[in-house]
Amino acid sequence: LALALAAAARGLGRAPDSRRGWAVAGVLAVALVVASAWLTHANGRLEYRAPLMALTVLHQAAAAIWLGGLVQLAALGRAAAREPAVDARWPELVARFSRLAMGAVIALVASAAPLAWTYTGSAAALVGTGYGSLVVTKSLLLLAAIIGAIFLARRPEGDERAN
Repeated sequence: LALALAAAARGLGRAPDSRRGWAVAGVLAVALVVASAWLTHANGRLEYRAPLMALTVLHQAAAAIWLGGLVQLAALGRAAAREPAVDARWPELVARFSRLAMGAVIALVASAAPLAWTYTGSAAALVGTGYGSLVVTKSLLLLAAIIGAIFLARRPEGDERAN
C-alpha cells in the first residue's frame, strides 16, 4: 500500500489537477492508515479492541495530516523564496494550513488521551514504564510545538522575521 501511495503521489507530481489521481491517492492513504491499525497495541487487546483500533486510525491519520502538512509547508516556504507567484500566496497558504493543523492537532490529542490511559492504566505508569515515558515525551514535544505555533500566530501583522 505504501509503495502504491508513493506511486500515486509521484503521478500527482506530474498531473496535480487530476481528480482521478487525487481520488486514488486518497483511497490508498485511508487504506494504509486502516491497515496499519492492525499492527498496533489495539489489535493485541481482547477488551475494547474495536474502539481502540478506531482511535488508532484517527490518531495516525491526524498525525499524518499534521506532520505531512508541515513538510509541505516547509517545501512551499523554500519555493516562496525563489518564486514570486508562491511568495504572493504564502500568507493564504499559511492561513489554510493553520486551520487544517489546528483540527489535526485537536483530533491527535482527542484520540491520544484515551489510548494512553487505556494502555498505561494509571498516572504512575506514565513515568514507570517505557510506554508511559514515550507518551510523556511525545506530549512534551507536542506542547512545545503548540507553544511555538501560538508564539508565531501572535506576531504583529507584517512581521516578516519568520520568513
